[in-house]
Amino acid sequence: MVESMVYMAADPSDVESTWQERNPEFQFQVVEIDSATYKDRAAADVPEDAALTDWYHALPVWKQRKLFTEDQVMPHVAYLDGSQEFDSTNLLDRYPLPEGWDAEAEAESFYNRYTTTRYKRPEPAEGEEASDDLYLSFEEVKDRATQDSQVFRALGMFLADLKERTAKAREDATFASPEFQMEAESLGLTFDAPEELLTRTQVQERAGWGSIESANQFGFLRVDSYSTAVIVNESSMVFGYVHKKVQPQEPPFAEIREEVIDMWAEEHASELALETLQGIYDGFAPAEETTEGEDQPIKLNESVVVDGAAFAAAVDAAGLTIIERPYLARGESVNDDAELQTDVGRHLRSQRDLYVMDDGMLSPPGPGLSGTATYLVRLADKRDPELSGLKAQDVYQLRSNLVREKAGAYSKETFDPESESFKKTFGLWLDSWDREAERAAEKAAGTES
Repeated sequence: MVESMVYMAADPSDVESTWQERNPEFQFQVVEIDSATYKDRAAADVPEDAALTDWYHALPVWKQRKLFTEDQVMPHVAYLDGSQEFDSTNLLDRYPLPEGWDAEAEAESFYNRYTTTRYKRPEPAEGEEASDDLYLSFEEVKDRATQDSQVFRALGMFLADLKERTAKAREDATFASPEFQMEAESLGLTFDAPEELLTRTQVQERAGWGSIESANQFGFLRVDSYSTAVIVNESSMVFGYVHKKVQPQEPPFAEIREEVIDMWAEEHASELALETLQGIYDGFAPAEETTEGEDQPIKLNESVVVDGAAFAAAVDAAGLTIIERPYLARGESVNDDAELQTDVGRHLRSQRDLYVMDDGMLSPPGPGLSGTATYLVRLADKRDPELSGLKAQDVYQLRSNLVREKAGAYSKETFDPESESFKKTFGLWLDSWDREAERAAEKAAGTES
């Protein structure tokens, strides 16, 4: 038992060597080309308009839509004008509160739901001390929240009533459609019916009721449909009806020609950058030969290995420079500060294939994560890390793993009937081993029954 325990104990040197094997440090040489440096050169080769138009239309739709017109809407809107006191008498007479309405509970519920939207603390007047609280407390706005909750509930009933009567009118021609503007104004609301189509930005900035929430809701509504719900803004409550809507459209080519040229130049600048680095890579690629009966050349070896001096000379001849990276473990950054991370570092950490290369090997050039740069990478060297980086947690984990591995190997060697040690110690031979050997021989000869 003691011998077994000694046998299975992890040797400190094994722990150290295993840690070093699993955490090698890599020194990369990187050639980086910012595609922007090739943009002017690419722009000089822009094709004729017909070919340029075909190229643009072959782009993914999401790229084409970058140059489309904005979606536009023409909403008819009823809202509370926050610049003046609102008299809710007519509104609450038309849509009264239900029996059992708990004014304080409803006010507090409304306050909790719209605190950040509607109850921001005003900026302190000159000479006043600023409060640490960004929002007014419920007690400070209790009366206002009480009225807000009642008006909000009544507006929701008005909106639901409009939708119901509109739906009936569409089904029954004898049923009158609601007069939205007349009814809204009779209830004390302000009405806005823009005469022109509005972009999302114009909706957001519309005086009296515009907001991001309004732009979102009216942007998603279909033509001839009312708001899904009453929108609560900082100083108003809003809902409306989409009278007209224009979906994003592709403008005439003449209007977007310069933007398309810019897109074309950006894409082809990246291609030129890739061609430049591919030229360096191909200059060191193994010879190609065409086998008899084959039309396409076949590379004898896909690995491209080059010594440092030859690589430096080729890069210099191309008018480029080499970025010499320090020795780093896989996933390690030069600087831990996220704001100081570089595209080169992100690219190296994202490419798994770089960490299985042999010394001197080149990785085929390719784009970086940002899409604005292209990289050619050479593994200059790989080394074991300094043992000063070995932490107590690593020692404990590796020692445990090595003990388990040794225990497994010891068990297999000692107790597995098929191990050579077991056979030799006990002189054991099983008939089943002969049958297995016969089957293996038959299978190899192709005569297995």
